[in-house]
Amino acid sequence: MNTFTKNKTTLFLSITKPILKDYAGDHSKRWYIEYYIKDSVLNTKSRKIQWISSKLNHKQRYKVAEKKIVKIIEQFNKAQKQAQQLPIVTAQIQTTLVQLIQGMRLRDKSKSTYKTSVYHLCKFLKQVRINQMNEINQDLVNTFFESFATAYNPNTVKNTLNHLKATFSEANRKKIIASNPFTGIRLNINKADGDFNPPFNDYEKQAIENYLKKHNYRLYLFTRFIFYAFLRPKELIHLKVGDIDLRLRTIKVKGEVSKTNTLDVIPILKPLYDLIEENKLLNYPASFYLFGKNLTPSTDKLSANYATTEHKQVLKELEIYKERITTLYAWKHTGNIHAYLAGMDIKMIQRINRHKSLATTEIYLKKIGLFLDRAIFDFCY
Repeated sequence: MNTFTKNKTTLFLSITKPILKDYAGDHSKRWYIEYYIKDSVLNTKSRKIQWISSKLNHKQRYKVAEKKIVKIIEQFNKAQKQAQQLPIVTAQIQTTLVQLIQGMRLRDKSKSTYKTSVYHLCKFLKQVRINQMNEINQDLVNTFFESFATAYNPNTVKNTLNHLKATFSEANRKKIIASNPFTGIRLNINKADGDFNPPFNDYEKQAIENYLKKHNYRLYLFTRFIFYAFLRPKELIHLKVGDIDLRLRTIKVKGEVSKTNTLDVIPILKPLYDLIEENKLLNYPASFYLFGKNLTPSTDKLSANYATTEHKQVLKELEIYKERITTLYAWKHTGNIHAYLAGMDIKMIQRINRHKSLATTEIYLKKIGLFLDRAIFDFCY
């Protein structure tokens, strides 16, 4: 199975020409091949990169890059040829569902996640040669989730069910289907999902930080806002220079992007304050995105998956990446652990995380591996 088949290739994907980024031949930097995959149905564009080993000499890097570029094109063409053999009607199901999502009263980010769920379902429908919407029944849906649950974490499986149930309810309401096949589906998943998205241990944290400081300092700064302010990556992408007030030492997260759907005010801890000052992060117009295009201050917003992709490649380079387990979000969990162990009051941790109750914070801290009754550690017998 090649890269493109593995990553949801359909008839509606196109690829830009892969380009070698060699920094004008600068051998001291890490070279990589960059290309984009476009989906005409979901109207998305995802950036892909393949690193060239820094252990190679100058001539070897060019030779390896040339072979990689040829292989990328060959794999894509092969996947497209395979996709052409699948029933075209399945693609019409996908188009119909995506159009329904576009008309639903959802935030843009929510629409994107709903479309991803449809993408997963339609990939399965192609494999089992389903051609018509009315062929999708509960037995088929159960079979889909049995397979899906083995490849994705419980939260993703549960969210996918909710997204598809809502989408097919809309299809039922508009008389596209007679009944919703996702109603009444019971997921047989392990609720003990603590292994998913784990925080970084001390070795991993140090290794990643050292690497980012040397090779990708803007991404290092990006992770610091997650680590010290517990910001979610999607909130950080929308953060503007004017949202940060060093005089009041606060960060404002607007309601349209915050998880609480309300304006949130987050305190700036001293380590983050010092980094903002040292790197002159606020020496730009207030309207600039703090981490805009290519993670630099800009009027252009950073693409949704850019930081995630960059971070994943770093972890792969350091050989500590685990598929569907290690994520950029882990910096938030890691930051919470370090804050708690440093003595931060649990009430303050609740406020920075913007949890509605202290009980929610306690559950969260236990989930990421903390034992809250620390007095027990001194018990001897």
